[in-house]
Amino acid sequence: MTSPDSPTPPLPSPPEPASDHADLLPDESIAMARPFKLNLSWQSIFTIAMFAFMYLPILVLTVYSLNESPYSANWEGFTLEWYERLLQDRRVFLPCAIA
Repeated sequence: MTSPDSPTPPLPSPPEPASDHADLLPDESIAMARPFKLNLSWQSIFTIAMFAFMYLPILVLTVYSLNESPYSANWEGFTLEWYERLLQDRRVFLPCAIA
């Protein structure tokens, strides 16, 4: 143990801030230094394919539900009419009231 009269050691000084950035590589060297390599296993490819297979039809139906045309063969414009009709139909909310 040290005595209370002994001097305390000086604290280390903080590091100097780098102002010239001389240690960084030029932009061309960064791109050529290490090419990006995507390492995908067959399990990850299969998982991505399954999620696309499951969620892509939902996305397509969502986009076509905003179509003004009653048929999805051609796009006639953006509308929320179909959702208004859905919310005005009492048969949709009747099971909720019974439960």
